[in-house]
Order: sequence, then structure tokens, then C-alpha cells
Amino acid sequence: MKVAVVYPVPFGLQGYYGGGERYPLEFARALARLCSCHYVDFASRPQSCVDDFGLQHTTLPIHWRGSSEFDPMSLSLWQLLRHFDILHFFSLNKMAVLAAASSRLTRTKVVITPVGAGGRSGLRRLGLHRLVAGYLPISEYSCQHDPWMTAKPCKVIYGGGNPSAFATPQPSWPRPRRILFVGRITPHKGVDILLQAAPSEAEVVICGQTLDSEYSQHLRTLAAGRNVRFLNPTDDRSLASAYATSSVCVLPSLSHDYLGRQHAHPELLGLVLLEAMWHGTPVIGSRIGAIPEIVDDGNVGLLVPPGGVKELNAALTLLLDDPARAESMGRRAIEWVRDRFTWQRVAATAFDFYRLLS
Repeated sequence: MKVAVVYPVPFGLQGYYGGGERYPLEFARALARLCSCHYVDFASRPQSCVDDFGLQHTTLPIHWRGSSEFDPMSLSLWQLLRHFDILHFFSLNKMAVLAAASSRLTRTKVVITPVGAGGRSGLRRLGLHRLVAGYLPISEYSCQHDPWMTAKPCKVIYGGGNPSAFATPQPSWPRPRRILFVGRITPHKGVDILLQAAPSEAEVVICGQTLDSEYSQHLRTLAAGRNVRFLNPTDDRSLASAYATSSVCVLPSLSHDYLGRQHAHPELLGLVLLEAMWHGTPVIGSRIGAIPEIVDDGNVGLLVPPGGVKELNAALTLLLDDPARAESMGRRAIEWVRDRFTWQRVAATAFDFYRLLS
């Protein structure tokens, strides 16, 4: 079986640096151990290489672009349809729909996993979702948000907390009174809530790609005079170190941001929480989206109401002031991820799904 894992933009410093971009790449690396797998993305300059983990990585040229960077079109799509048994897209964009429609002329099956970017409304309104062979959503919440996926073969696969570059966890305690946020610096991530809730004497590390300059300035105003560090996206080794040396990792996502704007699907999974738990770091997440599906409240971390500054402050204080509790939660978190949320498990579930479609 030959599978192409397809995502519209590159992951990393030359593209986008977020969970939505990391997910398909790590998925492809794990899947390559089970079958012939190529990872495909799109950019102005085509290239092909084998990455450090043995995955064939092909960047195809963009011939024209739709309404956003996540909606490229490439004539090379026809090459994919001719050469692969499965095209697994991780975005609901026009190219995925075109591939699904065109696959009827070949034996290629098109599978879609929505990870946040794409045109759901158009798919549903035009009935184009019926052209897709099957769906592999990353959470039950994703299924509820897009219930039309269940009209076709559908299986929730979740995600993994153990990227290829992360070593087997060897957590050490005690740790600094350090609060870590990892993710895109955008308003719906709720970093402003974290800065308001963090105990004044604690260190706060915010690691992520800035996509909203106005919001970034708002955060720096809130952080003035505080022990807050803003870090640009970095290599995986440094990111692993940040996870492993923090007392708690926080994902305070919101459905309504500081300007009152609504965000329809704030967290389809919450991959950074799984990565933090893999390193023995307890987590705090908003009770929103899919976060309650991956955080066992009170066992491996804590859940708080979205936007609840007082509740988040209480949760942070509880873990920072009781290192023994934080360490115990962190050790349980490693087992929680190891038993339920590894990339090997995700890839095996997807591979079994492909075989059912063939």
C-alpha cells in the first residue's frame, strides 16, 4: 500500500509552526514504519528529500492559490492520484475536494483528517463531503463539530505526545516555578488570560509563532515588569527541554477572545498538552473543545473554565505550591500518554482503516 500524507503548507521556520502542522508530519513518520508513505506539502519551490527520520518528503509547486495559504492548487495533484493508493489530506480545502472527485477515475481513495484549516461550510453546503472515501478525525469533539463526517466511514484517531525527536522521558524533580505555554500567539489561545492569572513570583515562558502583531503587543503590555519570557519557535530538542524543566504547561484556549470575537473550533485536540505530559509535566487546560478528552482532570492535570482568571490562578497556585502533587501528576501523565496517545498507536489505527477501504 502506498500512502501520501498531504498538508497545504510546510511545518517549521520556513512555514508554520503549530500543532496543526506538526500533526501530519509526525503521523507520516509513524505511518512510514507500516507501509510506503510519502509526506507532501506545497511551496513556491518544489523539492524532494529524505528527512532525518527516513521519511520521503516532497514539496510540490503551487500553481495558484485560493483565499489563503492553506488553500493552494497544484497541477501535480494528478501525479498523486496516479501514484498512490491512499491520499490522506489534513485540510478540508479545494484541492482535497478536487482529489476526491477525481479519484473516481482511479482506484485512489481519499481520506481526510481535519486539523483546523479549510472550507467545512462549502463541503457541507454543496454535499461534496460525500465524495470522500472516509474520515479520520482527531477527537470526538471534531466529530460533533462536523457531524456530516459520520455519514461516511469514520474513526477517531486522536494524536501522539511522542514526536520523533523527543527522547524517552526521564523526568526530574524538583523543577523551577516555571509556567509554560506552547502554541501560536493568537487571541483564541488565551495567553492574555494566562498572564493575568499567573502568580506574580512565577516565571512564565511563552513559546510560539506570532501571527497577530496587535495581540503580541497586547501581551507584552500585560507582561511589563513581570518575569515573562517570549521565545520564538525553536528546534525540537530545545522544545523538549522547555517541557521537561517546567512545573506546569498551560493551554488556556477560548471560544471568545479579548476583543469579543468568536472562534468556532478553538481546540480540535490540544497536541501540546500531550507533548508536555510525555515529559512528565502536569497540564492545565480550558474545559473547551477536545481538551477534556485528553486530560484526565485531577489525575494528570487540571481543567478550568475558559476565560476563568481566578480559577486558573487557583489551579496554578495549587501545583506550584505543592511540588509533590505536581510530580505525582506528571508521573501519571507519562503513563497516560504512553498507554493512549502515541504516534505508533495513531498510525496503526489509520493503517487498519485504510485496509478496510481498499
